[in-house]
This record gives sequence, structure tokens and C-alpha cells, in this order.
Amino acid sequence: MTRLKIILIYTGLLLAISCIAPNTLQAQGPGFDEDVDDTPIDGGATIMLVAAAGYGYKKIADRRKKNVE
Repeated sequence: MTRLKIILIYTGLLLAISCIAPNTLQAQGPGFDEDVDDTPIDGGATIMLVAAAGYGYKKIADRRKKNVE
């Protein structure tokens, strides 16, 4: 088979699976009980993202400074 034909077959299979899977696969039931408390994740994740970006910027700045000297 040609490479294009193989790519088209795999793309078609992937498209078919991605159309069918959401209807048949579910991670959980239709809803939660009423007594479940929601847990905020955004605050901690935002702080970690900012800290990681700052650390990465510092490492890049240090590497550039070392290369200049």
C-alpha cells in the first residue's frame, strides 16, 4: 500500500473512534450526589504555573548571562 493510503485509513479509523467513543465511554455516572463539596484546583495550579515560569525564566537568563561572559 502507498503511504498516503495508510495515512487515510488510520485517519478514518481515528475519526470513527473519536465519534463513537464519547457516546459509549464515560468516566463517571450522570452526576454527583448533592452532599459532595467542590474542590477548587485553580488557585494552587496557578501559583505552581507562575512559579515554574519564573524558575524557567531565571534559568534561561542565567544561561544567557553565562554565555555572554
